[in-house]
Amino acid sequence: LVCPYHWWAYRLDGSLKSTPPAATPQERKSDLGLRPVPHVETFAGVVFLNQSKEAPSLKEYLGDLPDKLKRYDLDNLEF
Repeated sequence: LVCPYHWWAYRLDGSLKSTPPAATPQERKSDLGLRPVPHVETFAGVVFLNQSKEAPSLKEYLGDLPDKLKRYDLDNLEF
């Protein structure tokens, strides 16, 4: 996985594989991997990330909004 903006590359386990030259000292690379995100959910084709372990699920948070928007078929919306 490569960030197209910064050109940092990550392995599939989230560990940092490489950075552009001089971007970070070699000894710090083991500390700079991707961190797990407690809540990753989708709604209407959009990915929602929530880093709080205590947060309600997206479904709980949205309440009846998905039912109100159902007629718009947001899952098949093309951007």
